[in-house]
Amino acid sequence: NQQEKKQLAQSFVNPELCKITEDLVFTDPFFDHETNNFEDELRNDVKALWDDDKLHLEVAKLKHKFLTEGDALIHGDLHTGSIFASDEETKIIDPEFAFYGPFGFDIGQFFANLLLNALSRPEQQQEPL
Repeated sequence: NQQEKKQLAQSFVNPELCKITEDLVFTDPFFDHETNNFEDELRNDVKALWDDDKLHLEVAKLKHKFLTEGDALIHGDLHTGSIFASDEETKIIDPEFAFYGPFGFDIGQFFANLLLNALSRPEQQQEPL
């Protein structure tokens, strides 16, 4: 029911926390911003990303989807620290970022978090996940 979805979407409006995600995911990483944290040895590679207009265009398209598509109720901040799993159950915590957003955002953010965690592990701890 479209009217019911609209009413639910209104109850999950969250502009302040969506702005945090918008900035940290779609804006700040793509220019020299104080929230960016990386090793000095990576500066040339990071600068290349900051200067990549094609990348900026693709990120702008994703940002537009994030801001305008309300396909489903999403968690909004899904990462490995938000999921507790055992053999019997799985729990997802910290729903304060939840809102109606685009399909795929949560799973994309979760996989990005897995990838960053895997790549940042010390070499002696690296093994197939």
